[in-house]
Amino acid sequence: MKKTVIIGILACMAICLGACGKKEEPEVKSEPASIPTVVFDENRFNTVSEETSEPEEAKYTTIEGVRTLNIYRRNPETKARERKTEFSAPWVRGTDISSFEVFATDVDSFNFQTAYFDDAFLGYWDTFEGKENCRIGYTVDFELKNGEHIHKTLRKAGDELEYRDYLENYLYDDVHQVKGAWYSHLLPEEMKDDTLMTSIKFTPGEKIDEVGDTITATAFVYNSDGDFDENGDYIGDVSATIVIKREN
Repeated sequence: MKKTVIIGILACMAICLGACGKKEEPEVKSEPASIPTVVFDENRFNTVSEETSEPEEAKYTTIEGVRTLNIYRRNPETKARERKTEFSAPWVRGTDISSFEVFATDVDSFNFQTAYFDDAFLGYWDTFEGKENCRIGYTVDFELKNGEHIHKTLRKAGDELEYRDYLENYLYDDVHQVKGAWYSHLLPEEMKDDTLMTSIKFTPGEKIDEVGDTITATAFVYNSDGDFDENGDYIGDVSATIVIKREN
């Protein structure tokens, strides 16, 4: 009897221990935590200062035909044509500052072998194959004393009229003229396909006193409209520049 009671007691104890024990949950495999992917920009820290950055390459066109051009002035004493990059003179209303001529050469000075401009000009111009497709133009730049900048490209007579109140420019074709005959500056209606603006004269305008002390003029050779950018500025590679200074 005692044996039966003991067995019963042990069975009850086993049941109680099982009820109080931790239930084993089935293994659940969770996905690993999502780790955000970080992408590093290789150029993030490769900053380039303005001092070390390379300037944008300037656009230009290669002129075909005449490959040399310089600005000359006639010496009133020796009569020689002297190459000029600078010139100074008084700027007095009613008196010309000076006239300048262009020739397709780079010699420092030369004398005419005949009495005619066209002989001297063509003696250099005609040495270049393809000169028939070349024309001559100018750019004129100066500052007004109020800070305004005047910039103009001259490709034909009449272009210079926009700033005439300050500075008067006169353009000449010294080649297509009757030898020995008097001629005047070009008019807009006189421009032709073969016109060559071989010289330019500078004369003070009515408001010359409002102009700063320097005028910059550039003569250039061009073949077509493709030698100018979208603003109409020359981008060819055959040109010469002179700085004209006010002499007090």
